[in-house]
Amino acid sequence: MRVGYNITPNWVVFADGAAFNTVGTADGDGWGGRGIAGINHEWILGSVRPFIGPHAGYIFGKGTQDGAIIGPEIGVNFDVTDKMFLYARASYDHNFRNDFSGGIANGGLGAGMRF
Repeated sequence: MRVGYNITPNWVVFADGAAFNTVGTADGDGWGGRGIAGINHEWILGSVRPFIGPHAGYIFGKGTQDGAIIGPEIGVNFDVTDKMFLYARASYDHNFRNDFSGGIANGGLGAGMRF
């Protein structure tokens, strides 16, 4: 779940939390979580809003190395109405306990609402 706030029309601060299940890892299957906060710059191009920005947070759980994470995020929001949008996003989580190449790539598709 993500909660965001537009500090200007083009800048959004956000907090994001997710639960996940690891399958086929060296430590076995299990549940984990990821919580991040970040800031994104949005370009408003009609009903299309591409965005990019950094995030930082914490990851924990079975099959992962618990620890602080940081990384970039990129994506696009597609406005369906003034208040509703669809999104696609991808990010990379670098855990400070590993080399940068040992991070986790993740992404998502979904729908959101503006209040």
